[in-house]
Amino acid sequence: MCLGLAMLTGTMYTIGVAVVSVPNHRARASNKTLSSCCAGMLTAIYVLLMVAANIPLVLATSYGPVAVVVPVAIAFYMLTNMVLQVCMGMSNYDKTMQVGTVVLAIAAIQLVDVGPLDPVEQADPVKLIEEPVAIAWLSVLLFILVSGLVTLPKVIKQGRDSVPKLLSFTAVVGAAAAINNSLSKTLTVIEGPAFGVCIALYIVLGATSSISSAVGNAGLNNAISVPAMSCLQVIANGLTGVFVWGDSDRLSQPTAYVGVYLLFCLGVYLCTSADHVAGLFRWHEFGGKTDFLKHITFSAYGKAMDDVFIAMRDAHRGNADTPLDNRGEADGSLNTRLVKAFEAYLNLGSLHHTMGEKELQELCNLLVERMVELDLGRENLVPVLATWFEKYCIDYKYVSENDAEFSLKVHNMACKRSTRKSSMLKDPLLSDGSAVTA
Repeated sequence: MCLGLAMLTGTMYTIGVAVVSVPNHRARASNKTLSSCCAGMLTAIYVLLMVAANIPLVLATSYGPVAVVVPVAIAFYMLTNMVLQVCMGMSNYDKTMQVGTVVLAIAAIQLVDVGPLDPVEQADPVKLIEEPVAIAWLSVLLFILVSGLVTLPKVIKQGRDSVPKLLSFTAVVGAAAAINNSLSKTLTVIEGPAFGVCIALYIVLGATSSISSAVGNAGLNNAISVPAMSCLQVIANGLTGVFVWGDSDRLSQPTAYVGVYLLFCLGVYLCTSADHVAGLFRWHEFGGKTDFLKHITFSAYGKAMDDVFIAMRDAHRGNADTPLDNRGEADGSLNTRLVKAFEAYLNLGSLHHTMGEKELQELCNLLVERMVELDLGRENLVPVLATWFEKYCIDYKYVSENDAEFSLKVHNMACKRSTRKSSMLKDPLLSDGSAVTA
């Protein structure tokens, strides 16, 4: 019963996210914006769904610990959200994001076995909350909540991939939801005026979390925002169980319990685009007394970057200072040097995983746009692209292996050479060492 109610809660969370994110996605795809009336109506529906989702959540906490119920609900929420994002074409989950989501779900399910055991005697929730450690921890959650609310107005208009915006919404949604999940445990046992106070807090915090989640999911990349918000909520619930509800005394496998929460963090890390390992590598390679303007470097990676800068500078100066009679020969030598320096930098960037796909994509776009601007597409760009299709692009190689006629046409385009008598630039894509007109 407990797990079934938790999964129902997760399903309702996903439906709520779909209500606000799908219309916004379709509007962006058609270069339109939703009217304020429509956006307000969708937000209202989302809030109602989140309120309705609290019913099975409260019932589930009466059958089992909050530290187990909430992770299971969120795990099912993230799995169904991934299915929604992929089916609606809203986000492209690469291999690491898929694995990260599955890791999060598996970690949550493991809490059923390694989570805190049911208490032999039910303790008074009010007395537990009044303990000094509990007050201190709830104060920390309140501080996180207030900090997020204060920073939201400053970042709310930033893009859907903004990190400060993501952190602000995550702080508000995660902290408010974590406090509310603990309040839900008290609602089933307290009476009188205290019940009224708890209900009022529950409504205010629930509305804060729901509205912030609706606005955040509408303006953020859901493939990242959903795991991030969920992770903070799960971790906050786990720590609340330790500091407030005494879960640490009822853990049969504390090491495994800590390991599960570490898996949660790793799962979220896989779901995001952040790469702290690459950041640490850059700090190590470029820190200290590195000075590119003075060509002072202390690593092979730094030297490769400096070589590219020097080759660019020399090529730029050579074009300006070399006499016209000798410019062709000088330009060819400088360009060759620049190509080799840049190739070495790309190889090291690939080796150390510091060269991202987005960076390479933008580089290719700039090169193609420049060739089109110079009207070099037919005689230069076509053979390069055809060679890339034939030898390096996995998608086109897959098609060519099953279509001989298509493969022959691509090969013919790759073999085509320009007969123009202008400067020659060696094509690094061509393994046979041939050249195309620059």
